[in-house]
Amino acid sequence: MTVDVARQVSIRRLTPEEVRNRAHELADMLIDAVDAGAQVSLMRPLAPLSAVRFVLDVADAMKRSTHLFIAEDAEGIVGAAQLVRASAANQPHRASVDRLLVHRRGRGRGVGQELMQELETSARVMGITLLTADAAPGGPGERLYRRVGFLEAGTIPGYALDPDGAPTDAVIYYKPLH
Repeated sequence: MTVDVARQVSIRRLTPEEVRNRAHELADMLIDAVDAGAQVSLMRPLAPLSAVRFVLDVADAMKRSTHLFIAEDAEGIVGAAQLVRASAANQPHRASVDRLLVHRRGRGRGVGQELMQELETSARVMGITLLTADAAPGGPGERLYRRVGFLEAGTIPGYALDPDGAPTDAVIYYKPLH
C-alpha cells in the first residue's frame, strides 16, 4: 500500500469479500465514471442495481484472475483499477489493466498515476512481465498510459460503443515490465 500524505490518498488491493462489502460505494464510482463518459463496457444511463451487479461480478472474477485496486481519500473510494491476468496457458507472463477509473472529485490529483504504480508493483511481484491496456483516443486514459510509460501498439476503429451508443476507436497499449 502506498500513501500520498499531501493528497491523503491510499492505494490498496481489495479482497473479494471487501469488494462485496463495498459494492454500493464501488457502484457509485462506476456510475460517476459512466456519467462522465468513461468507456468501461457499460452504457448510460447506468442504473444503480446494474452497477452493483457489475461490481459483484468483478468480486466473483477475483477468484480466478482479477485483482481490484482502489484509491481512497477522506471521502471514500476515489479511484479503482483492475489487473486481469491472461488465462491462456502460453501467456502466464501477461496481464491487462482494465477499468481504470477516477471519480470526478479526484481528477487532477494524480490518483490514476498512483493506481498505476501500485498495479505495476503488484504485477512484478506476481511475475508479470507485460501489461496491456486500451483507451479512447484523446481521453484521460490515453494521456495517463503515455505518462506512465506505455507504448502505443495501434488503433482499432469502431472497437466499442461509448456510453451513449456511438462507435468509438480504441488505442491499444503495452508496457514491458523490466
